[in-house]
Amino acid sequence: SSESESFLASGGVSSLLDRRWSARFSAEYPKLLLHSQHPKRFTVALSEEKVFVLDAYTRHQRDLVAVTLRSFHARAIVGASTLLDLVHSMSCTGRTPPAADEIISELEDKRVDLYVMVHSLCSELHSAVAGRLRTMRDWARVSKEKEALEEEMTSTIQAFQSQIADLANEQASTAAPSEGSCGNWNSRLLQMTDDMQAVRAQNRAYVEEIEQLKIAQNEMVMRLENERHTFQELLSKRLETLVEENRQLQAANEQLGSRLIKQVRSRNKDSRNSDVCCT
Repeated sequence: SSESESFLASGGVSSLLDRRWSARFSAEYPKLLLHSQHPKRFTVALSEEKVFVLDAYTRHQRDLVAVTLRSFHARAIVGASTLLDLVHSMSCTGRTPPAADEIISELEDKRVDLYVMVHSLCSELHSAVAGRLRTMRDWARVSKEKEALEEEMTSTIQAFQSQIADLANEQASTAAPSEGSCGNWNSRLLQMTDDMQAVRAQNRAYVEEIEQLKIAQNEMVMRLENERHTFQELLSKRLETLVEENRQLQAANEQLGSRLIKQVRSRNKDSRNSDVCCT
């Protein structure tokens, strides 16, 4: 249809992930047609105007969608047949029609949609928890690496400090050194000074890396908190929507039960009047 063509042209599969459709099940719609030439392609018709041509990832997914739609159709047919059997039994036997709550309890929907939505939310929750666990493991690994770097820096600095102290003590204990020995000591001290400068530069690099790790850790924690807060808000909104839909469904069932009782009483009254007229 024109709507399906505009939908596929505007976004294709990427926009499909951001859209959901709701359709009331009837005897004809929603209708699903499997393509014989394409094992992953199927057509979903929500009405005469809304028709979508979709491709599943696998043939198993396409067949699962078809079985799900047919099971919902079967559930609607079973519910309608139960209602008709109830009305027929009351009209034939002439017994007192049951109360509205009895009809509602007998025809009560099992709320499969609610169960499916809760299952989807649980799957999203498990995925978010798994992501959080992965992030926590990465954070623990980074913390261990940071501690190892700090220990390595500390041991290196202590080793150089002990070497400098030993050289200073040895130089102080040596009496009246010769000119050649003074030159050797000066060259060794210069070498030690260069080594200390290199160690300090490496220490500064370690400190900068540790600061960057701390910043990344804080950003990771803030991102996790924001995702958790967003997921909780989404979960609460969806649950509120489901509760409201459940309440509307119960109200519709009560109205249907009341209307059926009135119709049955009217038919019983008409049948009694016809019997009186015949006698």
